[in-house]
Amino acid sequence: MKMSKVLSVVLAMGVGAVLAAPGNVFADGKATFGAKKCGSCHSTDAAKASDKAPNLSYAGSKYQAAWLEAWLAKPTPVRQVKWGTLTKGTTSHDALSAGEAKEVAAYLATLTDAKVAKGAVPAGEAKGAAKVQGKLLFEKKQGCYGCHLVKGSGGKVTGGFTGPSLAEAGARLQADWIVAYLKDPNHFFPETMSPNYSKRFNDNEMKTIAQYMMSFK
Repeated sequence: MKMSKVLSVVLAMGVGAVLAAPGNVFADGKATFGAKKCGSCHSTDAAKASDKAPNLSYAGSKYQAAWLEAWLAKPTPVRQVKWGTLTKGTTSHDALSAGEAKEVAAYLATLTDAKVAKGAVPAGEAKGAAKVQGKLLFEKKQGCYGCHLVKGSGGKVTGGFTGPSLAEAGARLQADWIVAYLKDPNHFFPETMSPNYSKRFNDNEMKTIAQYMMSFK
């Protein structure tokens, strides 16, 4: 068969057929997500919240791909309270096999939110004066450790427990999402107790905080 004819056949199949082809990581991940009944706890619809677990409709904008894949294979608590409460304790999460984790992570990476501006924060960790300013904003102007766990000197984890741990935020979260969340936390989590930080920080300060948090590993 001539190459031009082969190309025509492939194009005629359409993108949907290509995505559904056996061995496609995205398609396999969506199927695994359904087979494992992940949707019984997690919503992938931005308009439908869940009272059991985080909404994953913006997972691709929030989480770093490598962290998400590793966490799905070996989940560890991020929150120190039961979901939707202030009761101390953790919620267990089933582990996926390495292959399943890779597939589901690839699928979740496609779930993004338009409110997260890609490239809003410079890549990498804050350095020099920016790191000093980020530390001052995070610890002094806001006192984020009052609600969140963070790593202190010597790697000791200290802080509050009502919010999710930020001890490894630099490996878990995307800086662009942090800025979007600080600007409008209710957009991502309507029930959050977090204030709207756009009333406390200007745009550059929020970006500095996000870049500073990339050092939390």
